[in-house]
Amino acid sequence: MPRSIPSLTLIVAGCAALLHSTGAFAQAAPSGWFGNVYLGGERGAFDARKVFVVSIRVAEAGAQVTDVAVAYGTPSPLPAAAADYTLEVLSADGRRLSVRSAPDPRRAIVEKEGDVMLASGLLSVRLDFNRGGAKVRLHDASGKTLVEGDLASAANSFCVRNANDRDCRAMEQSRPQGD
Repeated sequence: MPRSIPSLTLIVAGCAALLHSTGAFAQAAPSGWFGNVYLGGERGAFDARKVFVVSIRVAEAGAQVTDVAVAYGTPSPLPAAAADYTLEVLSADGRRLSVRSAPDPRRAIVEKEGDVMLASGLLSVRLDFNRGGAKVRLHDASGKTLVEGDLASAANSFCVRNANDRDCRAMEQSRPQGD
């Protein structure tokens, strides 16, 4: 047992030297999320911006919403030149709250073949969160509606897990009494 203490001391000393040599002690921690872990910079500087995370399976025969969630984060930048599809966030009464264009996820570039169109693809997008967001709608380039998905359930699930979030508190206060 006494032999493990010097080994442990060497490991700890080696890790400290490595951290010091990389400047890890002198640098501030990066801000934002890394995977599902928040790496906040300054204490109390949590960025509470949220997004709707929507995944849609697109195929020649149609489209299907496969997953919808609300998460802390910012909208993903989508290529400006690709406007194969349009995604809308709609209120419960059908008002358009936000719009994003998106590329066709079935399009791929393959070595020695060039551009190919796959049978299906998964379109995963982070859309601006809006407390009033009730539905997401996907249109093709001609304007035809391909699919709609429910955003309200995702927002409710998020608020169950994050009751102290400012948007969740505001949504709770705006609900009619007796609900």
